[in-house]
Amino acid sequence: MFFGAHLPAALLRRFLTLHRLRHEQRLEYYRMLAAAVGDSDPFAAATLAYGIAHEEAVAGWFAGLPWLREDARAAG
Repeated sequence: MFFGAHLPAALLRRFLTLHRLRHEQRLEYYRMLAAAVGDSDPFAAATLAYGIAHEEAVAGWFAGLPWLREDARAAG
């Protein structure tokens, strides 16, 4: 985000939207793996729990970005 001021608003939104989608997909994948692993491998489960927590934090960060809000899109 450090470089965001140097990009056109539409390009910044496109970049953020793409990366948000990648993180959402990764979160879904980690959750699917965690369900499959269950308690059978506590080391894999712990690693997946970390990955899920990380991706949930990233999702929260994206949710708070003003450049991804609908009103920002309408403004241009």
